[in-house]
Amino acid sequence: MPTLLVITGPIGAGKSTVSVLLGRRLSRAGQDAVVVDLDDVEFMQHTSTLEVGEWWDRGTEAHASLVAKWFALDVQIVVAHGPLVAVGEPGYDVGPLLRAVPSETEVSHALLRVPFEVALERVGSDPDRTATAISKDQNWLRGAHERFAAALSQAPAFRWDIDTVGTTPSVIADRICVDLLADRPLSAENANQ
Repeated sequence: MPTLLVITGPIGAGKSTVSVLLGRRLSRAGQDAVVVDLDDVEFMQHTSTLEVGEWWDRGTEAHASLVAKWFALDVQIVVAHGPLVAVGEPGYDVGPLLRAVPSETEVSHALLRVPFEVALERVGSDPDRTATAISKDQNWLRGAHERFAAALSQAPAFRWDIDTVGTTPSVIADRICVDLLADRPLSAENANQ
């Protein structure tokens, strides 16, 4: 059965790191898995003709289409990560993604939590974020965390709800991988090992 795993959380929670590690673990376990980062798709856009909301909505739709295409190519597990927390919440809308996947897809949600102060420290020391990245602005980041927290009130049920402080991304990826694979049959290749 095709499986969509939506990993969400505020900025600095570790979504990207956990998702990449999880994708590797799923592959090593014999699963055909793909990791699709909403931010990567959003930042493919280089335009000054759109308002921020339009820009975000277009990127979210493109992300959902990319995830759907991976399922059409018979990928069994797609890990989609980003601030996709609630249907219809501007900037956090998971609706396009849920509408895009095949109806028989098993959908699970993971929430990675992080306090604002820890997130601020993490984004400040992230070498992949440029010095001028808006996420490094303390006031902007605080507002983003507050908006994410408000959107949580409309969120679907989370299969995993994990505080990322004091837990390494590797341990989180291991936990999700083991749980996700517990009900999946082994591939023919792995069953013979």
